[in-house]
Amino acid sequence: MSINTRPIYDLTMTIAARCAGAASRLWTRNTGSKTARFLRAQRDPIGPASRAGAATGGRRRVWIHCASLGEFAIARPIIASLRKDPTVDVVITFFSPSGYEVVSRKKDLYPEVYYLPLDSPGNVRKFIDCIRPDAAVFMVSEFWHNYLSELKRREIPVFLVSALIRRGSVFFKWYGTDYRADLRCYRRIFPLDESSRELLAGLGVMTAECAGDPLYDNALAIAAKPYSNPIIEKFRGNSFLLIAGSLNDEHDLELVAAVANKHPERKFLIVPHDVGSNHIERIVRAIKKRTIRYSNCSESTDFSAIQCLVIDYVGELASIYRYGDCAYIGGGFTPYLHSLVEAAVYGLPVAFGPRIERKISPAQLMEAGVGTMVSTPEELISWYDSLLANAELCDSIKEKARKFVDRNSGATEKIANSILGSLPHNSATKQ
Repeated sequence: MSINTRPIYDLTMTIAARCAGAASRLWTRNTGSKTARFLRAQRDPIGPASRAGAATGGRRRVWIHCASLGEFAIARPIIASLRKDPTVDVVITFFSPSGYEVVSRKKDLYPEVYYLPLDSPGNVRKFIDCIRPDAAVFMVSEFWHNYLSELKRREIPVFLVSALIRRGSVFFKWYGTDYRADLRCYRRIFPLDESSRELLAGLGVMTAECAGDPLYDNALAIAAKPYSNPIIEKFRGNSFLLIAGSLNDEHDLELVAAVANKHPERKFLIVPHDVGSNHIERIVRAIKKRTIRYSNCSESTDFSAIQCLVIDYVGELASIYRYGDCAYIGGGFTPYLHSLVEAAVYGLPVAFGPRIERKISPAQLMEAGVGTMVSTPEELISWYDSLLANAELCDSIKEKARKFVDRNSGATEKIANSILGSLPHNSATKQ
């Protein structure tokens, strides 16, 4: 049995698009929240792209959509590779403020960055008319029915990168008719593993090709760039440093605080996923010994009595991991575990929560002897204590981690070449 849910979807998106702007004007509390920032962006979703215009001058335009900053880490090396061709421009969109606010500030690198308008039929037609792409690239799990069908109608090639398909996903449900149709809108799908490719083939999708994960190339590129943070260097000193990256919720905080409170003599650096004041205050209250915000520090700060440094800005976590000796990665008590590769590239042993179903790297890192899954404070304490007590173990993991990342690198060029091969020789005649 199957059912066509498209009319309900279209109505929902149309209503949501009309209500978002109105809701933002009525939003009077916590106006710096992620939800409020997103709603404000939807007041005039087409306007920024319309005002910028797309004077192509014959240049080919590739539109790359990332849900948030995590997906942008996958897209970044692809963007860099595409831009080696002087005839190619790249347009980037985000759904989440966490990605848009970081990347849109880098106008010298990324001159065209927009929020993705909600997926109503009217928004879709107007937005595509504004940005005029010759190809579109979506990351991981982006299945916007109207965007995909309109791109297909206009014969604009679409790619899906780092897709992860599982037997229990929506494509295999009785209500998954429209999602199965979405899969046929892609010119090429690059799944993360052979299991995903086989499941797609079982659905009749023969355009899938395993190329690897560009996230590894991105992590290696960041690690190779010179980076220095005198404040973090002074805070760390000679201490064994645990970095808690993308700390997501109370479960993450409970585990990290337990380790910090058991080891008040050690240093801890926390990078919360949300740097709002309320989240940081909860961190400060959970750590018994003195905690300080990065924004309150300078190179002259005396860190001798400070156990925990909280990074209260976003955008540099992948570079900051180089100062760590081990890392706890947040988000593992939700379906959205954050990137382990960004820490593993520096040879760090990584620990994370039990929700790993949306990624393949956690199981791979556990098999390689680099990653450890934890569910309780006691398990994280045991992992941390074992690293403290055994320098040879840390050295062994560091070597395994670096070999693992090197072994999995190299996907970017294959994916970028496929995208470039789909582009017209010039864009003057496109619709």
